[in-house]
Amino acid sequence: MFYIGCDVSDKSSYVYVTDGKGGKAESQEIPTDKDGYRQYFKQWINKSVKVAVEAGGHSRWIHDALKKMAISVYIVNPNKVKLIAKNKKKTDKVDAAFLAKLLRIDELPERVYVAEGDSRELRVLLRSRHQLVTSTTYVMNHLRGMLRQEGIKLKAKAFNDGSTFSRLLANKSVPKHLHPIITSYEKTITGLRNQRGTLGKVIAEYGNKDIELLKSVPGIGEVASKTTYAAISTVTRFKRTKQLTLQQCNVKTLTRGKNSGSNMNARVTRACAERRGPHVRPRRTLRIRSPMHAYRCRSKDAPRNRVRQVGLLDAVRQSGQRLDIAE
Repeated sequence: MFYIGCDVSDKSSYVYVTDGKGGKAESQEIPTDKDGYRQYFKQWINKSVKVAVEAGGHSRWIHDALKKMAISVYIVNPNKVKLIAKNKKKTDKVDAAFLAKLLRIDELPERVYVAEGDSRELRVLLRSRHQLVTSTTYVMNHLRGMLRQEGIKLKAKAFNDGSTFSRLLANKSVPKHLHPIITSYEKTITGLRNQRGTLGKVIAEYGNKDIELLKSVPGIGEVASKTTYAAISTVTRFKRTKQLTLQQCNVKTLTRGKNSGSNMNARVTRACAERRGPHVRPRRTLRIRSPMHAYRCRSKDAPRNRVRQVGLLDAVRQSGQRLDIAE
């Protein structure tokens, strides 16, 4: 068995190879591109070998390239490797050697999950959509700030109404030097919204039974369900039930509005069967009969902050049913 540590940078990558006894087999520098990796790693095809690669901007395509060659690849977060993170003598060769040696003695931290298939595609699309939303908000706030300096106050969502721009241009209290800025920003905001709508149509084409199940949860809409699915990908990668929560998956909804889940940094919850007062914890909850019931047993008069947290797998376990979220 051979163990290869790979320290990746933009221009080149350093590979360090050790044998089963920990001795150095070879080390060299290779180009950080697909051809360079194929050229070097083709010699390891059909051999007993494991590769450890630092997570970064290139780790996704490196993972895919090595997987196609049937080579076992281990993506690791370098910040969680103490010997690398705290090492004062940081060079590509030293880091690659540490990765190879830790891989051999099985002392690397938990590997970084690399999403594949439609969950990966959804992640890219949703992140791009989120970037458009963030850019739109930034431009709006910048324009509101300029107008505030002139004594003109606008509400946070004032530019959601397209007529606001025309009213500002017609307002005599708005200085003339701001007119071209307002016109330019109007075109920018309109363009960003159109691009977001285009991405939204592409995202809407993705769907499966797991996304539909997530959409049945109150407060989770179209985008939130697909964001959750893209973050989880498959439940089989979680070792413990508590890991499968919206909070621990860092799922944050990228939209705001009705049934969109304006802030989903919380666990999947179910409400108490009765309300005992605004400051009293619920006495007990109904037993979950099915995964669907786990989300529908919320009492109408129970406030949102009076809920008992329960993981998704807990709900499925109590129901005796099985939930598979495919990749």
